[in-house]
Amino acid sequence: MVEFPLDPSLSKMLIISEEMGCTLDILVIVSMLSVPSIFFRPKGREEDSDNAREKFQVLSKVFNCLKKTLTIVKHFTLIKWLIFP
Repeated sequence: MVEFPLDPSLSKMLIISEEMGCTLDILVIVSMLSVPSIFFRPKGREEDSDNAREKFQVLSKVFNCLKKTLTIVKHFTLIKWLIFP
């Protein structure tokens, strides 16, 4: 863990993620946690900033929903292929 230029808890997450088979997901999480927040509210433009953040959150929810749907479709396609070769 000393070799990683991260907090010890984040380094441990990366090491354990390999054993659990979720390295790519944890790498994204650790990357976001190891940098300052990307969101800020410039003075005088707080409302514009809030509107932009809201649009981003909506797009993020749509993306996550699409990702889950594609995972389910892929899963059922695999099951269908296994049952009806």
